[in-house]
Formats: sequence, C-alpha cells, structure tokens
Amino acid sequence: MMAIEVNHLSKNFDIYKKPIDRIKELIAFKKKTFYQRFWALKDISFSIAKGTTIGVIGQNGSGKSTLLKILAGLMLPSEGEVRMNGKTSSLIELGMGFHPEFSGRSNVYLNSALLGISREEIDAKFDQIVEFSGIGEFIDRPVKA
Repeated sequence: MMAIEVNHLSKNFDIYKKPIDRIKELIAFKKKTFYQRFWALKDISFSIAKGTTIGVIGQNGSGKSTLLKILAGLMLPSEGEVRMNGKTSSLIELGMGFHPEFSGRSNVYLNSALLGISREEIDAKFDQIVEFSGIGEFIDRPVKA
C-alpha cells in the first residue's frame, strides 16, 4: 500500500509587478493579464510506500517548501492530485510546535496528544521516534538547550 501518491502535480503563482495591477485586471474583466505566471512545480508524479523515509533536496526556489505544503494540506495544487493514505502531520519549520522548556520526551507526548494520537500508540513507536530524531540521550533534556 502506498502512503503517498502524487499524480501530475503542478502549482503556479501569478506574480504581479505592482499591487494595483490586480485591480486593473479585475476592471478589464480578465481580458488582459497583468501578471507573470510562475510554475513552482510542474507535472510531478511519484509514490511513497508505507514505512519509507524520504528526503526532499534541491536548490533555493526549486519548489521543496511548496511541495511539502501541498502534501501537508496547507496549500492546494493548481493541477493534479495528491492521495494520502493514513495520518499525516508536518513541521514545516524546524522547532515549530515545540515548547523550549519541555524535554524532547514531553514534547513528543504533548504534540501527539494535540494531533489526537493516543499515548499507547506513541509508547509503541517512541524508540523509533527517538532514533529518527537523532537526539538519543538528550531526549530528557529541555529542547532550548
């Protein structure tokens, strides 16, 4: 079973030189465009099997954050589709959602509770979470360290 399926995904942004150009376009009833279309993603397809770990790498401006925001449901694609099978959550920025005074362990359980994940489910996966995080013996220290 695939955890994530992406088919012909594209995302564009309309870039206006000046804010007033949006109004001009409305007045012209969209018969004339005042923007330049920028494709952050164009016709991307891939699938990720359940249990697979991936990394998204690329140069600045290559669409990494746009892709992750679409996968997280924070942004809609312009074209194509995304199918997610199972629960997903994301931290778009490192450290977002963590309380600096709490230990790594406390943050794991706090964020899990906020996402509706049971304590039992986290207990069963806790060692994997710690291994993935790479913080090892520091899991019981405050995050702010």
